[in-house]
Amino acid sequence: MVPKRLEKNTALHTLLQRGMKRAWTREKGLLMRTGSVPFDWPMVEQWLVFVVKGLAWHHWKVLIGSDFSVEIFALTSHGEAVFQRLLTMPAAERIRQDVGAGTFSYEAAQGLDIPQISVWEFSIYGGVKLRDRTAPEHTVSKIGAMVGPKRVPETAKLTAMGPQ
Repeated sequence: MVPKRLEKNTALHTLLQRGMKRAWTREKGLLMRTGSVPFDWPMVEQWLVFVVKGLAWHHWKVLIGSDFSVEIFALTSHGEAVFQRLLTMPAAERIRQDVGAGTFSYEAAQGLDIPQISVWEFSIYGGVKLRDRTAPEHTVSKIGAMVGPKRVPETAKLTAMGPQ
């Protein structure tokens, strides 16, 4: 499907072709040659905010309004461990879905008290590795999302600042 879609989007095809590079990755202790293409992380973050809102409605019939924030995280191995703990905490409902045999999979847990609160973990193309050009030693294969009231980060910030 990719070649047919790239035929219709010559700008994207050109961008990917120009940005394609050879790269090295470590797999189970072995150094292996692979390829890389440019990846627009801010665009993926924006897309996943919409995905989380849509999936919350699809699975739980919950609207995530403007009084809630959706935070997206590229999960390092430490981040994956944190999200796995969050996903195993008591929840109103849990979801585990695999769309297209690993093309897009996700797991989520819904908060007990406030239905809009949730935590999500996504895997794309079976765990494609994403690498930051500024920190190539760090790779991520999962993406996390947390949904919570906007007032929580604001309250935490005010508390951390102390009395005014």
